[in-house]
Amino acid sequence: MKKVLVSILIILLANVSANTQVALRVKEFNLEKNLAIQGYDLIAYFSYNKAIKGKAQCTANIEGVTYNFTSAANKDLFVKDYKKNDLQYGL
Repeated sequence: MKKVLVSILIILLANVSANTQVALRVKEFNLEKNLAIQGYDLIAYFSYNKAIKGKAQCTANIEGVTYNFTSAANKDLFVKDYKKNDLQYGL
């Protein structure tokens, strides 16, 4: 019985921690219309050296933040290592 209660407590604390991290992440971003960097494609910006609006049909929601991309390939590249990409692109 004691092990079950400890397990439940650990699960609840992990859930609260995860929700708190998402809330902090969303707060750190300048979200206009609930989009990171106003809907521009992060990968395209650095690949083509210009800002290109992402498509609403090609999105990824990561830890409460929505990103738009110009292509599935760009989306996959970002999602593959989004923590590195966020830091690299200065978000």
